[in-house]
Amino acid sequence: IESDGANWVQVGSSDRALAHRTITGTTTLTAHDDAVFANATSAAFTITLPTAVGIAGHVFAIKKIDSRMKE
Repeated sequence: IESDGANWVQVGSSDRALAHRTITGTTTLTAHDDAVFANATSAAFTITLPTAVGIAGHVFAIKKIDSRMKE
């Protein structure tokens, strides 16, 4: 998958739809997440990756979508 700046676009072939969501606070991703839009307008937060057990090779795309400065 790749971002066009506002949306995630699937590149290549896949047998399932990409799961995506927007988060606004501390979150632990799951094996069901593919693309995550991180909106830290209110405050900085942490995104934790899940254990790799059982999901080897899974790729997570995380894109910061707010204008807040890096902290």
